Amino acid sequence: MIESQSIAQYIPDELRRLASYFPQDAPLYVVGGLVRQALLGAVADDPDIDLASALPPERLQACLADTPFGIKPASPRLGTVIVVGERRYEYTAFRIDSYPTDSGAHAPLQVRFTDDLTLDARRRDFRCNAIYYDIRRDEIVDPTGGVADIEARVLDCADDPDRVLSEDGLRLMRLARFQSRLGFRIAPRTYDAACRLCDRLDDISPERIAAELEYLLDGDFVADALRTMRDTGMLARVLPELSAGDGLAQNPQYHRYDVLEHSIRACAYAPRSARLAALLHDVGKPPCMARDGNCYRHAEEGARLTCEILTRYRYPKREIQRVTRLVAAHMLAIKRDIRESKLRVFCAQNRDILQDLAALMRADARATGYATDESDFAARMLKTYADMVADGVPLDPRQLAIDGDALATIGARGKQIGETLDALWRMCVMQNLPNEREPLTQAARRAIERLQKENE
Repeated sequence: MIESQSIAQYIPDELRRLASYFPQDAPLYVVGGLVRQALLGAVADDPDIDLASALPPERLQACLADTPFGIKPASPRLGTVIVVGERRYEYTAFRIDSYPTDSGAHAPLQVRFTDDLTLDARRRDFRCNAIYYDIRRDEIVDPTGGVADIEARVLDCADDPDRVLSEDGLRLMRLARFQSRLGFRIAPRTYDAACRLCDRLDDISPERIAAELEYLLDGDFVADALRTMRDTGMLARVLPELSAGDGLAQNPQYHRYDVLEHSIRACAYAPRSARLAALLHDVGKPPCMARDGNCYRHAEEGARLTCEILTRYRYPKREIQRVTRLVAAHMLAIKRDIRESKLRVFCAQNRDILQDLAALMRADARATGYATDESDFAARMLKTYADMVADGVPLDPRQLAIDGDALATIGARGKQIGETLDALWRMCVMQNLPNEREPLTQAARRAIERLQKENE
């Protein structure tokens, strides 16, 4: 039986002092994630704490005027401010939201403040997120049945699912996100509404979808959430390039699953840092199959599509480049006879993604449903890199015992300097030349003479 004591232990002392300044007829509540996670016994370190009460911002300001607590604006129209003490708390007044009809737009069209906690609860997304904890009285207030949902591990809308999900299309992504993070099953009425209303995702900004996708990919139950997105039609709206692999059969000699199910499994098997790449690693297979009748060049095509997808969702440039490189390189394992010298150059050039690439290769192999030796190649790749580090191999041209100024003194000019440094670096990496000044200088003279003859 869930009791309020499971929440009380997570309430900072200063929050109890804050609650003491609120009038008896408008007590202060903690609501949302902290309450839910406390009832689950899984509160993160230094959790965000969301507060609510019947006091609109102007009354809150007056209530806290002569106290140690300050207030900073956040979203006055929504009744949200930041209460500042030893730490910061997001506070939102009880309210009723009105949204535009036939639109999943995230922002409410009209907001009315209310002193009715039940009405405030019904505007929220899911019942497990609409549980209130009265700080002063140490009591749980549960107007929608969220405690029972947590005990049953169910995700259900706080009010009529058609209204809840149609008003704010982002709640569809949040539904999948909470399934991924909590492992709850979705109530039938909410699941059916998600199927009917998946087009509401079309009204949500790319940045918000990307943020929810990142939260989803961090969950322990990510495969269940991705299958929910597939089966409800959400995935086709958000990642149509990935959804195109649904039902696309693969050679049964190497794969037990179609392209999409394989990708979902690879994502689940990968560590957090490689999950986005694992999810998208085979996104090039459907267009390659349609165009060429095979998937031989799917890594190259997948890298191109990955760049397009992540650009569409406005990911940071560095993350786009990192994930795109992982997708482009994930089939290196198929070249089991790759020369050691070529592998050494690859390891040096891609040292920043090697750990994630190895993890992606292993997840990819495991997700075939068969025992394969791609993971052996990942081990070989990591050992090669570790040996290079142990041997003091220059992993970057800047680590050479010779630089551009030295090359200029022996006759290198313009782009010859860069080309010569790159050639010397490759020879050192491939162990054809020691990283010592005299051998490098002699090799540089020969390279410069050759370049000059080629340009005559």
